[in-house]
Amino acid sequence: MSSPAAPAGPDATSAAADLPLVADLTGDVAALLHLAPDEAARLVRIGLRYRDSVAPSTLRALRTDVRRWTTWCTTTRSVSLPARPQDLAAFVDAHAERWTPATLRRVLASIARVHRVLGLPDPTKDEEVRVALRGVARRRAEAGQGRQRQAAGLTERALDVMLAPLGDRLIDRRDRALLLVGRDLLARRSELVALRVADLAPADDGGATVLIGRSKTDQAGQGTYRYLGPEAHAAVRAWLAAADIIDGALFRSVHVTGRVGARLHEANVNDILKKLARRAGPALRRRGIDPEGISGHSCRVGMAQDLVAAGFDVAAIMQAGRWKSSAMVARYTERLTVAQGAVARYHAGKRAR
Repeated sequence: MSSPAAPAGPDATSAAADLPLVADLTGDVAALLHLAPDEAARLVRIGLRYRDSVAPSTLRALRTDVRRWTTWCTTTRSVSLPARPQDLAAFVDAHAERWTPATLRRVLASIARVHRVLGLPDPTKDEEVRVALRGVARRRAEAGQGRQRQAAGLTERALDVMLAPLGDRLIDRRDRALLLVGRDLLARRSELVALRVADLAPADDGGATVLIGRSKTDQAGQGTYRYLGPEAHAAVRAWLAAADIIDGALFRSVHVTGRVGARLHEANVNDILKKLARRAGPALRRRGIDPEGISGHSCRVGMAQDLVAAGFDVAAIMQAGRWKSSAMVARYTERLTVAQGAVARYHAGKRAR
C-alpha cells in the first residue's frame, strides 16, 4: 500500500479523518508480516483502537520498524513471525554499527507490540536479545559513541540570527510566528500544528494565553494553558491578518504563489526550521551553533537552555515544558548547569579575590 499523505486540511485531525490512515498503516504491517486473514483483521481492528490512544506518528514508526525487521528476515531467510530470540539477537548485531541503541530498542519494542497484539509470546524479553542489546551499548560507549545526538538549541541568540533574513512575505510572517510561538510554548511539533485560532486569548500585557489541548504527556486531552509573550503574539496577529485566517488551524502551508493551504503537518515544522537554519548558516556558525543540528525539537531545547541561564529552577522548567521527569531537562541543559556549578563558582570567586 502507498504511504499515507499528510493531513489534507485544517480539520484533518478528527477521528474520522484518522480512520483511513490507521487502516492503511496496520494493513501495511499485516502485509509485511504475511499474516493470515484472521490475524490481519485482528491487527487492523486493534490498530483502530490505537487511534484514540497513540499518535499517528507512533503507528508510522511501527510500520517503519516492522519493515526493517521483515527486510532483514527476507535477506537472511529468517522467520519474521513469530520471531525467534536468536534471530532478533542476530538482527541487533547486524545493525550495531549503523543504528544507535535507542533505534534498536525502538525496533524491538515495535516487534514486541505486534506479538502482544496477536497474542504471541514476546521474544524480545529473552536473555539472548537483552545481552545482544547491552553489548551494542557497551561497544559504542567504549568507542566514545555512547551519547545520543541532541538537537541544537534554538536559544535567543540563535533565534535572532534566524529571524534576521525574514521579510514581510506571507511565508516569512508565518515562519516568524512559528519560531516565536514554538519557543514561548516549549512546544513539540505535534502541539504546534494542532494549535487553532480559538486556542489563543489576548492578555492585558500584550501577550496571550494559549490552550494546548493535547500533548505527548496528556493523551487524555485534559489540556493546559501556557503563556505567549507580546512579541510572539504580535507575530501571530501579523500572520493571521496577512493570511486572512479567522478560525481553524493556526499554522498552515503557504504555496509559492502565496496561496494559503492546509494546516501544517508536524514533519513540515522540522523542514521549516532546517530551511531557516541553512539560510542563516554562516551567521549561526560564527556564534558556535551548528545549523545542521537545528530541527523541529530545537525550539523546545533552546528555551529550556535560556530558562536555565536566566536562573529558573528545574521544577519551573518542567512545568513550562510539560515534562514528567527532570531527566530530559537535565540532559538539554547540562552544559549550562555545569558552567554554573560548584567548580565554576569556585573559580569565579577566586578571580574576584
